[in-house]
Amino acid sequence: MLSSIGKQFVRESLLGRRGLLKLNSLWFPLGLVFLAAGGPATLRPLFRLAVLTAAALCWSLASTAANDLSEISEDRAAGKTRWMGMLPEGVARVIPVLFASGGLAVLVAAGVPAGTLAAYLAAVITGAIYSLRPLRLKERGAWGLAAYALSCSAANVLMPWTWYRGAFPMVPVLGAAVFLDKWVNLQFHQIVDHREDSGQGMATYAVRAGLEPARRSLRRFAAVASLALAVSAAYAASAVPEIAVPALVVTAGVIGLSGLHAVLSLRRPGLGTALSRELPWTYLGLTLGLFRAVPLVLFREAALREPSLRPAFIVVAALLAADWVSSFRYRYE
Repeated sequence: MLSSIGKQFVRESLLGRRGLLKLNSLWFPLGLVFLAAGGPATLRPLFRLAVLTAAALCWSLASTAANDLSEISEDRAAGKTRWMGMLPEGVARVIPVLFASGGLAVLVAAGVPAGTLAAYLAAVITGAIYSLRPLRLKERGAWGLAAYALSCSAANVLMPWTWYRGAFPMVPVLGAAVFLDKWVNLQFHQIVDHREDSGQGMATYAVRAGLEPARRSLRRFAAVASLALAVSAAYAASAVPEIAVPALVVTAGVIGLSGLHAVLSLRRPGLGTALSRELPWTYLGLTLGLFRAVPLVLFREAALREPSLRPAFIVVAALLAADWVSSFRYRYE
């Protein structure tokens, strides 16, 4: 039994899109803040990157576990097998606390600044109230979208920014990009899940607003998110001039591929996925370019400046490659 639970945890919540691949929005802000603040020249730069990654993973696992804990009965009714649902109820209740405490312990042991601890706690708390009662903002319309997006922004932007003491403009620029991108991502999933959520009486934003109004809202937010992503790309080029040309070329290339995929999908509908049907190709190109391609440029530059960071580049490259494969083979579960 324990072996089955362990395998399910590794496959579902560690290696999948609900685990390490869920950190796809971390690498761009982390790499940019790291380079702009002179991270490669700091003491033990690889250690700092590892600490922030470990803390972000703990936040991600804690948030996912809290959501799974709150929906064990719904998942079983829908035929979804989550590893949390395989645990005794008393054990399952402490799992989110254990993951959250693990991340806090890592940060405290590393001696991070108080601001970084505060950012981590803000990410954990907003992630918890998104899922858990009595607040459970997930079922309070747009409040749920905002709580989830704020949690992601605190973990992915504020944690690295506070430790490396980044320039202040990074907070609104990168924070807006991550916030809006995660808002769009979650609203998209609510639309995909609309029928199931409605049948179970789960009052997400998409259920409260209705399917078509939610789709119109999604398109508007995707347009605003696209603008925020474009501004972030331009800011990255100005903040770290060494990566300006390759970063902008890579981003433009991915946007072009996204546009090509959109054209081909019109001619061959079988090529389309839920992502390409619900979201504009411009937004998909920008989010893929900024969060799944530009980090390669950032971490390659870091490794060139400091050879000890080559393992970080290899790990990030491997995770981004896995995320690319997952994105193009997208099937929502």
